[in-house]
Amino acid sequence: MAVVSYKCPNCGGPLTFDADKQKFDCDYCYSEFTEQELIEKYKDMDEALGDNENDRAEKAQQENTGTKNQEQKEETKQDDSFEKEAVYYTCPSCGAEIVTTDTTAATECFYCHNPVVLAGRLSGDFKPDCVIPFEISKEKAIEEFSKVCKKKKFLPTGFWNKKQIEKITGVYFPYWYADDETYINATARGEKVRSWTVGDSRYTETQIYQVFREGDADIDNMIRGALSKEDAFLLKHVHPYDLSKIRDFSMAYLSGYQAEKRDIEKDKISADIDAESRRRCENLVRSTMNGYTTVYMQNFVADLRKRKWKYTLLPVWMVTYKYLGKIYVYGMNGQTGKVYGELPLSKRKVAITALIIGLIILTLGAVGGMII
Repeated sequence: MAVVSYKCPNCGGPLTFDADKQKFDCDYCYSEFTEQELIEKYKDMDEALGDNENDRAEKAQQENTGTKNQEQKEETKQDDSFEKEAVYYTCPSCGAEIVTTDTTAATECFYCHNPVVLAGRLSGDFKPDCVIPFEISKEKAIEEFSKVCKKKKFLPTGFWNKKQIEKITGVYFPYWYADDETYINATARGEKVRSWTVGDSRYTETQIYQVFREGDADIDNMIRGALSKEDAFLLKHVHPYDLSKIRDFSMAYLSGYQAEKRDIEKDKISADIDAESRRRCENLVRSTMNGYTTVYMQNFVADLRKRKWKYTLLPVWMVTYKYLGKIYVYGMNGQTGKVYGELPLSKRKVAITALIIGLIILTLGAVGGMII
């Protein structure tokens, strides 16, 4: 697995993507670079990493095959669950060992804090098609999270302090987008009902129509998360994103942020996408059958002609907090600022507040009784 730290062409310092400027900054010489400038510089390196990654992995596997004795096999078996979660790499800047999970594609070195990209994680079939870069900076994310927390009176005392603020992490999460081209043929019965009264008599007229619809439909942007981790549940709740700002993927965008590699493939979500596509096609057809009191669909055919998949990385600012043995996850859309998640509740503060309110009520009741 290749480990890459994107360096400044001028001074060699680490580069990070600045969400406010939409440029790549060097914290040492303060140089700024556009996307195109970096793409041209690192194009050859990105392609080489992707082309050679599979060869290196296969060679390493062949060298290790058959070299472990029974004792090593037993040890490997015992540690298998850990090895699936923890993977080790070497920081190209300081040589320190980087520990990641098996789906992490970008992170930073704990010792020198240089951003690193695990290039092989996003090469070949795992290379994303698109990315939406962060538009909200870390400072802005902290400011917005602070506003939310100030409104919550029952947060634990240590939740929003300097140490906790530093835990805010910008993460690119993997998603699948699907666009369908579908042929639709539908037959329905439309009814128009009107009623009127003449004297003591009530009349009802029902007109029945045969309704036909046929044509091609484009069903775009059907989205599904491509990560099965426990915290992936919040990812659908920070939507929507402005897809007009989507860009072709470049690993340089990951520098300074963390990124996750997908572990859910298209075949696992195809049936769900099929159902959504058909449902949206039917809703589209029904939206054209206006002017009827009731519409009864008699025959509906949605014939998929073409489906285009886009493997996309989307930006999320995340905060995690462990309280009374439970992990709380709070996320913010890195483009729009929409927030979602569950914040911890201090039972102690709730109990004290309830006690104070109770004492006030008792005092008012006693005073009222004395007045009466």
